[in-house]
Amino acid sequence: MSNDPTVPDKKRIEAIFELISRLEQDQPPYDVQVIDDLKNQMAALKNSTDVIVQKLARYENSISTKMTDRHISTIAVPFERYLKRNTADDDFLINRTDRDHLVSEKAPIYFILDNMRSAFNVGSIFRTADTLGAKKIWLTGYTATPHQMQVERAALGAAAVVEWQHCKFDEAVHE
Repeated sequence: MSNDPTVPDKKRIEAIFELISRLEQDQPPYDVQVIDDLKNQMAALKNSTDVIVQKLARYENSISTKMTDRHISTIAVPFERYLKRNTADDDFLINRTDRDHLVSEKAPIYFILDNMRSAFNVGSIFRTADTLGAKKIWLTGYTATPHQMQVERAALGAAAVVEWQHCKFDEAVHE
């Protein structure tokens, strides 16, 4: 296992990562030329002396013009890790189609966040509530609201679709 990639391998993997990033910003069906370039770059990894780089070459078989956003992200992760990129959740694009798979009817799930200090955790709960199809989140006490940048960034758009209200704890419990 190699911890220090050769210069040609690293340059090729960086080129692959750039192509994947271009796909992440696009919508299906994807540009055939980008797909072909990506497949060719990945095929060339088979000639590496690094076993891990050779394994990355196997992703060539997963590339097509009909990939989903999730498919592309799944392929991007091993290349990010190999390049030691520190990509955070809020670095990703959120497409309008990201929510198409969710159920439109809300589940009878409610959250009460009372005096939660971490704005990051509040945003994370908004994402969780969105995924579960929760009906509402009540924020009480000094709990951060989606009006704060840290919550908004951590929520990754979920605060715009999950109903929420800032109120006194008693109001949330009795509603």
